[in-house]
Amino acid sequence: MAKKEEQMKHSREYNKTIKTWYDSPRWRVPRDKYKAKRIAIDGGMCELCRDELGYIVDHIKELNEHNFDDINVRLSEDNLQYICLKCHNQKTFKKQAALAEGYYINERGEVCPH
Repeated sequence: MAKKEEQMKHSREYNKTIKTWYDSPRWRVPRDKYKAKRIAIDGGMCELCRDELGYIVDHIKELNEHNFDDINVRLSEDNLQYICLKCHNQKTFKKQAALAEGYYINERGEVCPH
């Protein structure tokens, strides 16, 4: 199998694994606990803009195939933030735009130039 085909297969398998995990109680329970904690602290305001109510519990350092097995990245409250949809979309689309411009995500989940 060519290297590119092998990478694509690995990526599809990882995407299936992460989707299954996000749909499981292993994520939903700590996610809901973190959301409840944020609501108790400040009514659930977005931790980034503080202008809107939070919408999603987001990983600060994005999960990827290099760090998925690291419990400190995947489940640590230090790597979670409760953010509004606007801030989440800005973060997501900023990353996607960087990838389209030739950047890549390193093993720590950071966007870096090639």
